[in-house]
Amino acid sequence: MPYEGPRIAEWIKGKPIFDVERHGVSFDWTREVCSWLIAEQDGKLIGVVLLLVGPPLGMFENLVLDPECSKATKSRVVAMFLEMGYEIFRSLGCSAACCFIPDAHDAWRKMLRKRGAKVAYRGEMLVKEL
Repeated sequence: MPYEGPRIAEWIKGKPIFDVERHGVSFDWTREVCSWLIAEQDGKLIGVVLLLVGPPLGMFENLVLDPECSKATKSRVVAMFLEMGYEIFRSLGCSAACCFIPDAHDAWRKMLRKRGAKVAYRGEMLVKEL
């Protein structure tokens, strides 16, 4: 599978969670790392989520969904990301999974809670260009 970094970078430009350029931060998408799950529909990206693995913990971060998709499609994409992510985390020795959920993703929060996740803490996501 080819590295999707540049494609993801173009697709997420200006979407709320990655709107960090207004703070003077830019991301370098040229390095090949295979830690993003992507969802496509008819060859078009409709969702991405970052997986971070550090056993015993696996983390879902930076979920971005196409706002033009139906609620049902978004739900299917999130459910797929959860199942795939859980399987990847288990296979790499993780015994728990967690994620940061922006206020804008209330449906993501509800889906995780419905599947047994609990709120561990609340906070802010901070970003600093390195």
